[in-house]
Amino acid sequence: MRVLLGLSLSVAVAPPAVAADTKPAKLALFDIEAKQTGLGDQLLKDLRAYLGAQLTARGFRVLPRTGANSHEYDACLTRTCQRRAARTVGADRALACQIKKLDGTRCEVTLQLLELKRHAAEQTAATAACDEVGLMASVKAAAQGITGKQAAIKALPPETRQPPLADPEPEPTTRPTSSGIPPGATSATLSIGPKKASVKLEMFTDFQCPFCEKLHDTLLELVRRHPGKIHLQHRDYPLDTACNAAVSRPFHTMACEAAIVARCAAAQGRFWEMAALLYKAGRGLDDAKLAELGKQLKLNERKLKVCLKSPRTRAAVVADIALARSRSVSGTPATLVNGQMVGGAQELDFWEERVKGLIGP
Repeated sequence: MRVLLGLSLSVAVAPPAVAADTKPAKLALFDIEAKQTGLGDQLLKDLRAYLGAQLTARGFRVLPRTGANSHEYDACLTRTCQRRAARTVGADRALACQIKKLDGTRCEVTLQLLELKRHAAEQTAATAACDEVGLMASVKAAAQGITGKQAAIKALPPETRQPPLADPEPEPTTRPTSSGIPPGATSATLSIGPKKASVKLEMFTDFQCPFCEKLHDTLLELVRRHPGKIHLQHRDYPLDTACNAAVSRPFHTMACEAAIVARCAAAQGRFWEMAALLYKAGRGLDDAKLAELGKQLKLNERKLKVCLKSPRTRAAVVADIALARSRSVSGTPATLVNGQMVGGAQELDFWEERVKGLIGP
């Protein structure tokens, strides 16, 4: 579980029963989105469990986080997504939780009981210290304030809409002619270069995005030109409804599967080789093509099948998607340069100029 201090924390649940003779409302408890917290994983896990326990005590029926829709718990950040996902898992309503850091020591916990059929909610809030005791006290107080009564439900303000998810307009460029990975790099990981390098690049990408292929080649060339000076980290952001809850319509329909296959190739030490093949196949990807690429790289078929079916592999892709959304990524390609966003598939000269002042002696 993850908490977001200073920004927002998203959880979706259903409300307590509003009358003694009413069946307990079904509760879909979503994961809590994390960013810039400094809180330990165990504390966050305990906080999420505590929230579920408080709502259960108030008459909720907490639904299990299992099955084909389990990835929804990790990717839903907007109210629209939370309502849709709650309906998918059979919840009656949804409860969104937001934790905001007010100053250096105090945090505010806000709960919104969301109506599934209309843009409305009941809201409660509580404030306490930003430590374990304070956060749990705030969660408890806010949960106890939720009534579930129609009279308390009010219209919500319009949601901030993200820009459409689409490939950017093409930019004229000359693509680097070199191929493969930089000398000395390992293809068992999704990163290249020393982690302590003065330049850190995080590339959020989609294997069916042609401009991502161009950027992929360009950044590899950049790493080759500055050995030991740049750390390049691959991040998945497939524009595919199969794993990305922020995508509302079919777009790159094999992008999620491609991301999963690439990670399974990494498990056998062939990530960057598989990435190059996936980009080249692009919009022509299908199940048969993915299987063909595995054979082309001589991957162990049994290990590949196990990896492709593993929930952990999918969860790793979804975690990158959640990270991308927390950093305001809404399309591909997008690159963070030491934390600063650069959009689009820029030319190699642009990147040389961009990193020139960051590369040490």
